Amino acid sequence: MPSRRRRDRSKTPEVNWATLPGGPDLAAAEPEESRKRPRSEEKTVPDVAESASEVDKEIALEAARHLEKVAWRTLVVKLAALRGDPKVEELLKEKHPELLGVPEKCGALGKKQFTLTEAKDAAKAWFARGLKGSSRHGPMEKANLCQRLTDSLKEHSAFLLRGTGPALLAQVLKEGRLESEGPLVATAFTKELEGSRYEGLWISRDGKGSFILGDDQEGSGLPACDDIGATIAPRIRVLPQIVNDQLVVDKFFQDGEDVAVPARVAVGPFLSVYFEGLSLKQAVAKWKENAGQRAANAAGKKPAMSEQDKIKALAKTLPPGWELRESRSKKGVYYYANPSKGLSQNERPKA
Repeated sequence: MPSRRRRDRSKTPEVNWATLPGGPDLAAAEPEESRKRPRSEEKTVPDVAESASEVDKEIALEAARHLEKVAWRTLVVKLAALRGDPKVEELLKEKHPELLGVPEKCGALGKKQFTLTEAKDAAKAWFARGLKGSSRHGPMEKANLCQRLTDSLKEHSAFLLRGTGPALLAQVLKEGRLESEGPLVATAFTKELEGSRYEGLWISRDGKGSFILGDDQEGSGLPACDDIGATIAPRIRVLPQIVNDQLVVDKFFQDGEDVAVPARVAVGPFLSVYFEGLSLKQAVAKWKENAGQRAANAAGKKPAMSEQDKIKALAKTLPPGWELRESRSKKGVYYYANPSKGLSQNERPKA
């Protein structure tokens, strides 16, 4: 590989698809919009602190929108990995018909027709139906709706992996059936990447024995270029295989080429070579060294978005020249400033 670039069926009962588990409530991470901060009478910026709560609400709304995007992306990635699974297809047809075909339109077969935002807009009927009866249909409620279905799909993924070993994976790769090869191989790859920087990677079957790793959709988190500025294709087509009782990336295709390049390495080190420019030896050593940390990351709960992260998310949406600043005398109170024009104000600046 270039420097760059046994299963017996488990007795465990199947997931009950009739009801979706509640799962962790994303609303717990929602900023408290109603919290009022104590204010002194001293002001260092004229008329700035009076409407500080409006800035706080804007920060909260931006954070909620971010969570909605993350939850929707996570759901689509999960649907792509499980594409073709009979249980999942049945669930979508019966309870979530608006989501049928979404992974394919977003690039599950290698060709992207929709961005994730466009796909979400096209599925607005699903959100409306899922939130029917709710008094609120905001971004946090939509994020929770996506999270509940994702949690149910994750339970099914865990069920698929119970009792899945090299022998079964070798068999399904040989047979090449969509309903078994796609979900089992994609889920096995997904499991290997838990707790790593590549957790949540897009993985989907695009043909018999062929899988896509990565995507160019918003939020992929994949590097667009290497340390010398050369472009890195965000999607790699790979051919998995069982080698020495281990699922590996046996071969892969360079962007725009039809000749397969040998790799024969586990998916984690493979991604480290492809995206980080490590040598194969370095990548394998790094992956082994970080095994304990990945396990800890996968087992631990992910922290809620910090206050600074919320502020940064909001600041990125401001017009050029504008900044979000914290009052010197009132910690936790923010206002908008444009240093080059000598302006400061409470209202969000317009482009």
